[in-house]
Amino acid sequence: MTLLLEQFDEEVAPEELAEIGSFNHGYLQLKIGSCFLNLPNFTPSSEFSLDLSTLPASEGLDGLDSLKPDIAVYSQWPVDFQNDVIKAQKMPVLAIEILSPLQGVKTLVDKFKLYFALGVHSCWLVYPYAEAIAVYHTPDDFKLFAQGDIVDDVVGIRIPLKEIFS
Repeated sequence: MTLLLEQFDEEVAPEELAEIGSFNHGYLQLKIGSCFLNLPNFTPSSEFSLDLSTLPASEGLDGLDSLKPDIAVYSQWPVDFQNDVIKAQKMPVLAIEILSPLQGVKTLVDKFKLYFALGVHSCWLVYPYAEAIAVYHTPDDFKLFAQGDIVDDVVGIRIPLKEIFS
């Protein structure tokens, strides 16, 4: 049985709806993550918590102690299956958020402000419906890629969009 967005009960709290995933969202997490697995010097992780304890309370954290990007991309993070990490104090070079059917763009751009305050160098906002990706270098400076290659000069990455949206 397929559950469509129109079928959600109106009594579900908005914060609960934001946590509900979708098929396309999960698929794109895997596709984008696999692109980074094929690049030397980068290590991707999905749904990995970033520690917010270094941010001042004035950043508008509203009691949050961590943030979880859809994909965090690290520069040469060694994978050690004997010793796992639950919450990262080391920040990724890139945080990727995939717009889900129940999220607003402003919510994710506000999240980018926190990522940049933590020291993340670049943030990507993936628009599944438009098959496009916006590359942010600050919350107000972004470039939209809807064809050709995604180019992120800050992180030093070039990925063909067709590798993600195919």
